[in-house]
Amino acid sequence: MEYNKNYINLQYSLARACLINIPIHILNISYAVNQTEILIQFVILEQNYLPDYIIERINSELSNYTISIDVILISKENFNATKNKGDCPKYYKSLSELLFCKSEVVDYKYVKRIEDTFPILKQVKVFFSKVKLKFTIHHNVEIIGNYEVKFQYCNLCIALHLNINDNFYNVSFEITKNNKIQIKIILSYVSDIEKDHIDDLLIDFMSFQSNNNVLNPIIVVGRNSTPLRHIVYQLLD
Repeated sequence: MEYNKNYINLQYSLARACLINIPIHILNISYAVNQTEILIQFVILEQNYLPDYIIERINSELSNYTISIDVILISKENFNATKNKGDCPKYYKSLSELLFCKSEVVDYKYVKRIEDTFPILKQVKVFFSKVKLKFTIHHNVEIIGNYEVKFQYCNLCIALHLNINDNFYNVSFEITKNNKIQIKIILSYVSDIEKDHIDDLLIDFMSFQSNNNVLNPIIVVGRNSTPLRHIVYQLLD
């Protein structure tokens, strides 16, 4: 699908329907579009199910489409069998457009307190000095007003692919008055694995930008922290 106005609207609507208050057992969401028909595939940890409220939100957000939904149940071991980002999954096949994919299923941990925010990671700082030479902005439509929000919403949604696990609680952003992008990531627990994911997530997100417009992220541990204005991902309590 071309990265244009129609793609932005569809990706934005699907993300709002599926990624806000998403159950922890949903591991991968992909879709395929044929004119006004859309097939959405959910890969779900075995012994779980797709909740009705997500189906209802999909029908509400995509009322102009004829919607079909497939569900694939998978074990933790089989989902985690794909180790490298560039590899195709071994035990399922995503559809043509990827909305969401966890990197792995981990042993979920919950930390109640908020720890000190830690600064942007060194790898991201080094990368950003080169990113403007390597990448160009990936859209062919003039985006003004609300479309700038939708565009960055889609960019952050794409950056989450394989850069998120069960310990990510919330990912949000806002655009400041001087057109800078502030990202906030709230985690239930953080280890070197989560730090690596955050590093990769920020690199991927900045690769979609045409200038140095991304501020150092706000990263906190603990659920009693308020997200920023635009929530892209929210784990169900």
